[in-house]
Amino acid sequence: MGYLKHLLSCSLDCDCKTEPCDPCSAPAPTLVCRTASGSQSKCGYGEYVPSTPPKRYLRKTYSGTATGTLYSPAYDEEGNITSECADVSCTSTVQWSGYQEYSQENDCVGGGTDTYAWTHTVNDCPCDTMEETPCYWEGIPSDSATQRIFTDQYGGACVYSGFGLYRRGTGSLIETLSNEYSDSMLWADLTGGVVLSGSYTSEGCTSAEADWDTDHLTLTLRRMGYKFLLPDLTGVACYRITWEENWGGTIVPMSYQWNGSATETPVYTINPGPGEVVVTVGNVVASYDCP
Repeated sequence: MGYLKHLLSCSLDCDCKTEPCDPCSAPAPTLVCRTASGSQSKCGYGEYVPSTPPKRYLRKTYSGTATGTLYSPAYDEEGNITSECADVSCTSTVQWSGYQEYSQENDCVGGGTDTYAWTHTVNDCPCDTMEETPCYWEGIPSDSATQRIFTDQYGGACVYSGFGLYRRGTGSLIETLSNEYSDSMLWADLTGGVVLSGSYTSEGCTSAEADWDTDHLTLTLRRMGYKFLLPDLTGVACYRITWEENWGGTIVPMSYQWNGSATETPVYTINPGPGEVVVTVGNVVASYDCP
């Protein structure tokens, strides 16, 4: 009786050599899907000494105090200089405070919420401009990955400044990076906006993927929800579909057995994780043979 049911389901021009009827007679289902895609890059301040892969930080903090002092030398009775930096002629001081910060939102708006502030104090020094660095202090940077420290280029030594005067620069001004924009933060920002919607179509049902660029700063995500539309199964006793999801080389066997009335399968959703992976659907086989 089982063989007769299979035989009645077989196409008349199918050359079945074995019993029950060869699966060649089972019509294939139609794969349809809907997808959602998005891409986002890490924003923020780059490292002073780049790492591999490079990192981005959302906050830059400013701190430190630097002072440039102009001196008159001391002389002996014969007019020889006994001390270059003897008498303070004037001082100029800068103090840094505050921070700049990117807003960690889906579009990572910002580029610096300007809460950075600096104070500049001058005691009768002939400064041409009121800069963010003191007069008679020429800061040079010393960098690590997340910090840049400006110190006077002469290391606090007393050096000739011209016009018979000497100068000394002391203190430091510091930029510090913090609040790294991590992979998990980018993943959370991106995935919230990649939502499956719209109608199902048979076009573009090739794969879903999560892909990082070479520098690991930009993530591209493609999600996919798919299902199979079933053929006309009038008079068929049993119909079964098997297929595979290939998760970057890891095969996940999938199957569906017709319940006798459905016109399509349930929806199967592929949501790649934050690791770099391509997921494909393939090796679809339809059969009248049910376990």
